[in-house]
Amino acid sequence: MAVYIANKSLIKNRYYGTTTLSLPATRLAIADALYRARVETGSDCLVECRSGWPEFVESIINETDSLSVEEINLLAYQISQMDEFQLEIFAGAVQLRQEENVDVPVTMRELINLAYNLECYEYHPGVTDDFTLGSIALENDLLDTIRGISEDVLDLLDAEKVGMEMRRLDMGSFTETGYIFPNSTQHQELYDGVHLPDIQEIPQGIISVQVVSVYRSEEKGVWMDLPATEQEMQDVLIQLKESSFDHCLIKESVSTAFPYPLAGDEDIEKLNTLAQKIQAFPDQRTLAKFKAALELEICNEVGFALDVAENLDCYDFDPEVYSPAVYAEDIFREAGIDPDDPAFFRFDFIGYGERQMQQAGHVQTAYGMIIRNENPFVLKYSQTDSTQTEGMTMQP
Repeated sequence: MAVYIANKSLIKNRYYGTTTLSLPATRLAIADALYRARVETGSDCLVECRSGWPEFVESIINETDSLSVEEINLLAYQISQMDEFQLEIFAGAVQLRQEENVDVPVTMRELINLAYNLECYEYHPGVTDDFTLGSIALENDLLDTIRGISEDVLDLLDAEKVGMEMRRLDMGSFTETGYIFPNSTQHQELYDGVHLPDIQEIPQGIISVQVVSVYRSEEKGVWMDLPATEQEMQDVLIQLKESSFDHCLIKESVSTAFPYPLAGDEDIEKLNTLAQKIQAFPDQRTLAKFKAALELEICNEVGFALDVAENLDCYDFDPEVYSPAVYAEDIFREAGIDPDDPAFFRFDFIGYGERQMQQAGHVQTAYGMIIRNENPFVLKYSQTDSTQTEGMTMQP
């Protein structure tokens, strides 16, 4: 499931583009997407479904004016845990709510709580009309008003009318795939519209890794959020029944700070150091500068990422330039030319900006424009092919 995210105040800007976020997502992935979409605290955020959503959910979300990404993420997580049968129950529960009050749209609060309360409904797939429902009721003596009637009399009853009566008593409804009605299970209000329930199963680390024993690689393994304390790392080893991470493999990883595939035998201690350095960044802008620098350097190696983290003063970063066209317009304005003049209506600002950025050595990233400056880049954690000496200086 995916959503588009945009800052409503910037949508009319012809060069502003929406950001796509796959859900369910980690807290840090959501923060990353909001930053790329230039949605700051207090900004009016537009969220729309993109792909992968059940149609009945998508229509409700896209017709709701005020949404939070966190709400939609929680709903996406709940849906991701449903099998096909549960999803049909969910669709039926939503339909019952809509039929109960057709004049009031279903809210996100209601949608989330319905997703948490599927056990409060009985669902019978394949029963899609009153005749079928009534026939089942007659065959199984399910309706109290006809219980005890002789077989001869039952044969004379209208199955469709029996189904209508049973549906009325059940307060049930037919969906496209079956029959649903509320049972006697108490409905739990887990979301009050303000405080979202936690999603325990989603990794929360700067870098999260699923670790398995090299001797039991077919097992599910243990998730570890980095940075981790020494005790937390020891606890993972105990669960894996191993004495050292030298006997472990990384099976899967999740991170927006270092969003690259990790080798199975990646050094976990070095990964933990990288996560510690990222966690120590003073603000979101510094984190964005680090991510932009990784894009500039085409860096997917942990050691070099550590060096980038320690050499951020070697980069000039401008998060306000979110498109080559913005760079081109800035050049025009510096030259005293109004880029909004009708004379430039058909001018290719994007192409011009790309050429000018390339000549200047700038690189456009998802986080803004970045360039390597003249400050010496000191290698500490990684080495070039030409040297193995620590502390080497690499010139831009």
